[in-house]
Amino acid sequence: MDIEHILREKKIEFLYASQAKLKEEFNIDVPVGTGFGKSKSFYFIPVGNKKYVFKPALKYLVTEAPDIDRSVDFTFDELLEKYRKVMNKKTILPTLLEESESFLVFEYYREENGWFKMDDLKENDGKVIVELTKNLWGNDRRVLFPFYNQLYSKVYKNVETGEIKIVDLKYVEIQKRRPIFVYICDYNINCLYYLEKNRNPFFNVKNILAREYPIADAQEKYLYT
Repeated sequence: MDIEHILREKKIEFLYASQAKLKEEFNIDVPVGTGFGKSKSFYFIPVGNKKYVFKPALKYLVTEAPDIDRSVDFTFDELLEKYRKVMNKKTILPTLLEESESFLVFEYYREENGWFKMDDLKENDGKVIVELTKNLWGNDRRVLFPFYNQLYSKVYKNVETGEIKIVDLKYVEIQKRRPIFVYICDYNINCLYYLEKNRNPFFNVKNILAREYPIADAQEKYLYT
C-alpha cells in the first residue's frame, strides 16, 4: 500500500471520528465532509472563527505518519505542553483558545476578517515575525519551530493590525533555538528570507531545506539590519 493511499485512509477515518467528538464535546454539528479539503491529510475542522484541531489526527501526522522526518526527537505530549504554555498568548502561531479531551481549539483566520495569504515579506514583516516568535519561545531552549518547511499559502497577515500568523500546525516541530527564517516556495516563487543574523557557523539552513526543496535556486533576502 503506497503512502498516498495510507494517508487518505487515515484522513477519512479521522474525519468521521472528529465529527462525532465535536458533537459529543461541544454539541456542534457540521455537514459530512467538513474539513476534508484538497490536502492529502486532515487534522482540523473549521467552525466560524475557530479551528478545532483533532488531537488523534495531529498526533498521527507529527509522530506516526509514513512521510514524517524520523530524526525528529519529541513526543506528542511534549508538543501539547508547549502549546498549553502559550494558551491565549499572541504568538506567530494561531492563538490557542481552549482545550478539550479530543481537541485543541485555535483561532481560525478568514479573509472576511482581514486575513490574507502572504507571498512576499518586507523588513517590517520580518520584525513582526521575530517578535511574535520570541513571544512563542519565552525562555525555553527547546522550542516550537514552524520554519523548516516551505510556507507558501501558510503565512497570513491581517491588513488592519499588521499581525502575522503561520497557520499550518502539522509541520510544527520541537527544536533547539535557531535563527529565524521564512522560506516561501511555489511555482513562481522561491525565496528564502533571513530574519535574524546567524551566529552559529555550523548552522546552515539551506543544507536542511535542500533535502526536500529547490533551495539552490532560491532568491535570498536579508530582512535584518
